[in-house]
Amino acid sequence: MGRDVVVPQDPLTRSVVTVAAAMPDQNLPHVVELLLAVARTPFDPAAAVPAAPTLVVAGARDEIAAGSARLAELVVAAGHPARLVEVPGRDHVNVLTSRIYKDAVLDALP
Repeated sequence: MGRDVVVPQDPLTRSVVTVAAAMPDQNLPHVVELLLAVARTPFDPAAAVPAAPTLVVAGARDEIAAGSARLAELVVAAGHPARLVEVPGRDHVNVLTSRIYKDAVLDALP
């Protein structure tokens, strides 16, 4: 055991810290520092529009990537193809385990 973990009240942060705490050799203070930095820096899709075909996948309950649809629109407006896939019932962390996510990524590969 050996590690004391403070469980955050925010459900998304709590899920990330819980996953990180379960992994061997994780540096929890760094994980928390990263989460705090992300929280201080809102997602601005216009800040760096990809200049390439883009797949945007986000969970329907993803508060971190709330601007995902806007990012896909900006990519298209810049003249590049974009596909937006919203995964029902998923958030920023558990979207990666979704079959919808996996299928979208495999479909996007050449």
